[in-house]
Amino acid sequence: MQAVSGLRASAAALARLFAALGALLPFAAGPCAPAGVPASAAEPPNLLLNGGFEWGDGGRNGEQPGVGRAWETVCGGPHPEIYALDRNAARSGSFSQRMSSRGYNFRHQDGGGYCFQETGRGEVRHPVPTELGLQALCQTTRPGLVRAGCLYELSARVRIEGVQGRWEWFRLGICWLDAGGRFLSEARQPEDPDGHGVHDWRLLRVVARAPEGAAFAKVYLHHHFVTGTVWFDDVRLVRLPEGAFTGSRFAPRSPAPF
Repeated sequence: MQAVSGLRASAAALARLFAALGALLPFAAGPCAPAGVPASAAEPPNLLLNGGFEWGDGGRNGEQPGVGRAWETVCGGPHPEIYALDRNAARSGSFSQRMSSRGYNFRHQDGGGYCFQETGRGEVRHPVPTELGLQALCQTTRPGLVRAGCLYELSARVRIEGVQGRWEWFRLGICWLDAGGRFLSEARQPEDPDGHGVHDWRLLRVVARAPEGAAFAKVYLHHHFVTGTVWFDDVRLVRLPEGAFTGSRFAPRSPAPF
């Protein structure tokens, strides 16, 4: 009996040891383990560039003033009247990405409308028409960072002021693209019932699994409102290790509805 009790005690001790080791190795090797991350890493790497908006403005091509480097407008044109890097409202670092809709350059017409910019030669329409209020900034991951079948988390800190209408919202979204850049599917953060009025920095996130054939993730900072101001900061896209340990902040959650 003493031998059996000793074996049981040893087994329990080993179980506790393995659990402790598991907590220290959240990025154990596997097909969906974050690439190039040592087991001792505290958190997976950010797959996005300039998620803290510290690199200056100009957007991805240097021609979109007010938009953080590596990011771009969904319409393909500049909107300095609604976008700016704000050093007075940073959650971390020196800047955040500020968004508003006041003075948005948009023309109504039958069947929709279009956005534009004013130049010395007059009005120039932007390449992709957008409806009033359907603005967003986006960024596509670099080649080789997305693996089909793996789980990803997109997160950001957001601050709002004066977003009044119940139909108005802001949220995160992930579009999955194949190797040729073709759309496969989309996941969006659910609507936030408390996303109105005024609140200081809060965490938003959406977790989704990359579908078969996915080679890129195109992430969106959506803002659909005509009043108030929204600030984004500390935007991160990370690959979650498969079967993350229960209780870990990286434990898989159900993907957000489309």
